[in-house]
Amino acid sequence: MNLFDKEIYTIKDIQYLIDNGVEESIHLDFKAAGALTKDDKKKNEIAKDVSAFSGFYL
Repeated sequence: MNLFDKEIYTIKDIQYLIDNGVEESIHLDFKAAGALTKDDKKKNEIAKDVSAFSGFYL
């Protein structure tokens, strides 16, 4: 599976990553479900993480 050739990801793709122990890298970062809560502190943290990843593609 080449993750970077895909434009759309499915739950099956995510499960593949988990089942096969794919490690985090500069292109992949796992977040716990709690990272998506509506708490302002959590929103700020996930926004920082997403922003950091966007810089790799400029």
